[in-house]
Amino acid sequence: MGKHSAKIHKVFRELSDKKQNNTIKKTCNYCNWTTVKNATRQLNHILKCNKCPKNIKDAFQSDSSMYKYY
Repeated sequence: MGKHSAKIHKVFRELSDKKQNNTIKKTCNYCNWTTVKNATRQLNHILKCNKCPKNIKDAFQSDSSMYKYY
């Protein structure tokens, strides 16, 4: 069985050409902010991102589903 992904990863896209030392870079779908694949860091960004739609922010604030897997 493969590794599960947190729901927060759905609002970020992977930079396939930026892999170095097995580090996966992720970019925000709304403002192009880039970080490593880290659910906590990504959630903190989405909650503060000025370009992220309010309904997306509200979904992650009201339901701590970032660690629920799909």
